[in-house]
Amino acid sequence: MATAPQIVSLWQRPDRNGFLCSGLLLGPAHILTVKHAFEGMQPDAPVYVRLIDGVDDDVAARVLQRHRELDAAILELASAVAGVSPPNLLTRANLDFTGRAAVLRAIDPHTYRRVSPPSFGVAGYDHDAHEYIVMPENARGHSGGVLEVDGLAIGLLVKRASADPLCRAIAMHRLQPWLDDVLRSPAPVCAPGAESAPRMRRSGASLELARRVRERIRAILRDDCPEQMTRLWGGDPLGGSADAEPAEQLPALIDGLFVATRKLLDEARTGAGGPDRLGRARTCGLRLISELLKLAVDAGDANALDKLDRDPMRLHVACRFPGTADAVYFAVEDLPNLLQARPRSSDIASAYAVHHDDLIAGGQGEDLRAELLSKLWVTVMDEALPARIEPKHEQQLIARIARHDRRDGRRYLFAAAGTAAWLNDSHYRRWADELRIGMVLYEDGDCPLLLVEEAELIDSVREYLTLLETH
Repeated sequence: MATAPQIVSLWQRPDRNGFLCSGLLLGPAHILTVKHAFEGMQPDAPVYVRLIDGVDDDVAARVLQRHRELDAAILELASAVAGVSPPNLLTRANLDFTGRAAVLRAIDPHTYRRVSPPSFGVAGYDHDAHEYIVMPENARGHSGGVLEVDGLAIGLLVKRASADPLCRAIAMHRLQPWLDDVLRSPAPVCAPGAESAPRMRRSGASLELARRVRERIRAILRDDCPEQMTRLWGGDPLGGSADAEPAEQLPALIDGLFVATRKLLDEARTGAGGPDRLGRARTCGLRLISELLKLAVDAGDANALDKLDRDPMRLHVACRFPGTADAVYFAVEDLPNLLQARPRSSDIASAYAVHHDDLIAGGQGEDLRAELLSKLWVTVMDEALPARIEPKHEQQLIARIARHDRRDGRRYLFAAAGTAAWLNDSHYRRWADELRIGMVLYEDGDCPLLLVEEAELIDSVREYLTLLETH
């Protein structure tokens, strides 16, 4: 069980010589602190740690990794210490702490003892810098300490420029993917002291998914697309690089597909074949972009998933766009999927998903359930919506869902913004169980499964879907 954050003092030399800053003990062998404290030091220079509970002497450490973008570093102890309980860290951007009382836990730069100055609070959150603003602002010298609210460590105190008097703390949820990536690695990701990008390495399962995506794209181009698409985009656009870095590969693939599709639609519109040829070109493009989107997700990183339960699968992910939540859900089990642009939104969605915010605003009880059934009917059934969905229609819907899952591997989805607690208190979980559909919850944050920049991905896919619909 997590306890109060254990703050330690960091020194340039043993025996309390050359105080550097505070640090947060993450576990038996690692410390989270600020990277600016080690400016000018050699990458392999030792660091000495004091005030570890139950340890009287200095413990040697080294800088294991520095965050490329943010003022944060991870230290590794030369020898692990016993009896360390991990701190309770904020892992998702799902709570608003503005106006809340806070505790600063740090090392006093004058007495070198642990202090918790009173009367601090959270004044707001800077979304551009990923930092909490702390008031009052007289917390200089406490870098490497933590900002705590109700026993939850929400931020790492950092250095501020002289022109900015405000005390700041990097949000822990912003650091979490990087912490997970470094701490679960059996060896340093890079040379000690070197800076690294906070991007996860792809799992073996994700690399296997990428290879399957490549084979499916080749088959779609060969069997289901006009011959001109192969000429314009290539018969094997992924080549031998299905396991390449998605942040570099995927934007180029989507851009190439966009240009090729635009030319294909122009040719289909002006050439022989009429509407049928144009419709085939659009269907081809929709299948290709739906497959490509799977390359953006690490489908096998089970440690980063909060699986609510598993039959049908439930997921809870941190991301900023509902379309990302859909993409993660369908990619992690390599489920068939088709994409569509969400009306009145800059987002995308699965053609097999019903979204909570598309239902009756403020609807309750049976009215809300009837609305969910109606939306699901339109999504699943290839026939007109009944004036009222009776119990016999509901049984027909459930049977069709089960048959599609059994026969085609297709799973339908209910997607909603919310926390696990919200889900447990809502009717939707029970309804999803009854209807045999999946559920994905999403809340604002950096998705640990996503291998590319989220906003750019959503925008590029949305732009491509708009091309298919309007060009």
